[in-house]
Amino acid sequence: MTMPSRRLTLQALAAFGGACLLPTARADTTVRELKWSALLPAGWDAKAPLQGLDLDSLEDNDPRAREALARARDYWKSAPVERSLDGVRARLPGYVVPMSGDARIIGEFLLVPYFGACIHVPPPPANQIVHVKLDKPSRTPLRVMRAVWVTGTLRVERLTSAMGDAGYAMHGASVETYTR
Repeated sequence: MTMPSRRLTLQALAAFGGACLLPTARADTTVRELKWSALLPAGWDAKAPLQGLDLDSLEDNDPRAREALARARDYWKSAPVERSLDGVRARLPGYVVPMSGDARIIGEFLLVPYFGACIHVPPPPANQIVHVKLDKPSRTPLRVMRAVWVTGTLRVERLTSAMGDAGYAMHGASVETYTR
């Protein structure tokens, strides 16, 4: 992960709202099409560790900025999940963050709600990252800049990785690139 300026990082943290700016598609009758906001438990606030801070007034090397970033990262790593979704067959849009291996054949990745998550800014909260293991590795390159749909059984399952901490998993999932 590259290290952005602390100001940019803190502004990205403050701006997070769990929204995904992807086009909607017709719902599949065999699965629930979810929005990322459905993965957030009622009342949980991603911005809580930043309350009371004027982010525009903080410089990158300000100790308060460093402290706020560390507090936010810890808070997001332990973000609660929506337990009622455990076991639900779901279809979820997002972007691929490869975890390892050959970029031409991907069998496992993190699904995130917005482009650039885990690469340019700190990872989203754990309740906004899904660890995906495909039923069959994708032989079609999954480009990180293109939106995808992932379908599978959603599980409440934690994963800690260098790219981010997931609060959910989909094993035996399928993926399709979004096309207009």
